[in-house]
Amino acid sequence: MRFWKSTTTIVLLLTTSGCVGTARSPSSLQSAYHGPEGRQTFQADPARLAVAAFEPDVSGLDNFTVREDVTPHTVVEEGELQCWAAMNSVPARLLLSEGRAIVAQASRRQMNQAKGLNEVLELQSVHERNKSAALALQGLLRLVEAEAGIINLDRSQAELAKMIEDLQRLRELQISAPVSSLQLQERQLKLQHRREEARVATGRINKDIGELLGLENHALPRIWPEIDLVVTPTVEDVDLAIHVALTTRADLAASYRANYHAANGTLDARQILGLQPGLGIALSGKSHLSWLHPSRDDDEDDARSRQLQDMTADLERTIAQEVRLAVATIERRLQQIRQTKERLNLLQQRLDGLEKLRATGKATPFEPSETRLEVVTTENDLLHDVIEWKIAVVQLKEAQGLLAQECGYDAAMSTCDPCW
Repeated sequence: MRFWKSTTTIVLLLTTSGCVGTARSPSSLQSAYHGPEGRQTFQADPARLAVAAFEPDVSGLDNFTVREDVTPHTVVEEGELQCWAAMNSVPARLLLSEGRAIVAQASRRQMNQAKGLNEVLELQSVHERNKSAALALQGLLRLVEAEAGIINLDRSQAELAKMIEDLQRLRELQISAPVSSLQLQERQLKLQHRREEARVATGRINKDIGELLGLENHALPRIWPEIDLVVTPTVEDVDLAIHVALTTRADLAASYRANYHAANGTLDARQILGLQPGLGIALSGKSHLSWLHPSRDDDEDDARSRQLQDMTADLERTIAQEVRLAVATIERRLQQIRQTKERLNLLQQRLDGLEKLRATGKATPFEPSETRLEVVTTENDLLHDVIEWKIAVVQLKEAQGLLAQECGYDAAMSTCDPCW
């Protein structure tokens, strides 16, 4: 970037010593010349200003200590949380209350349409329960990763502390070491910083899960996740997985039901299309004199029916694509787990060899310690890969609509036989 030498001035909103020459006191700055609109300006070296103007003052943190969270943990199993989230899904409850309100305010003449719309909303509420269960499970899995990450950071901290002790003993024996205490202390501080970041993440995840469960802020739990982390290296058959999705997804059942009611005249297609942005818009509703121009109403009904059919076909394609993507992701995650496991095995073999050399005095204590740190990091990588695989499995079940069904919220396909 080029700065013009004579005409460039920089507006300074913070007091700084980055000016040309010596630093000025606030009173001396009053004598600096003023630019347009009376705003105080002065010539400055941009490179020095960029460093000095934004240098934080953290001297107030010298005696700062963090209060430990003493809130007791609540052990939560994944299946338990899945069904809690499905049961307490806020969007699902809103849809159900809307359907009940529509039926309650309908006249006798409108009752058939009101009941039809209520059926559609009930099915859509099952879909919302499925989504809420998926979000809760993914949050719980992220919480597993964060809590395990904290444990692994503590393991690394303990290994670094041992290295510092070994370094002190070597110094007492006046033996040179391949590492300095300053380097080790710097690494400890980095790990402490990462630990605090992980603590922030666990707090945020607990809040998100509490909101999914419909809990008040004062009642938010501190969750300790209980998760089955056994990896089963199986990949779903794509065609079968798509078939399951197309016969289980509640939002698709809702779309089929809407088509059925629209075709039988028991539901105005515009009521369903109006749930989608930009659809179901008409200049006016049907008037009491619409019988004078029946062809116009028939034309609109046909257009709305085609819109519903197109919307249903598009949803079928979307569901199939979601399933394909989830199955492919599961396969890739399993491959990543295998690769990380092989890397961990090689590291363990190297560590075993170094410990044998250390026992015979042919290796310094730092070589096994450094490798142990690599082992801890790789174990954390392996857990991350397993969590990502578990999340992909959850995403497949979500795409198939199985999460709500596993909690007893079926899409009630048996009541929708005419829709298929």
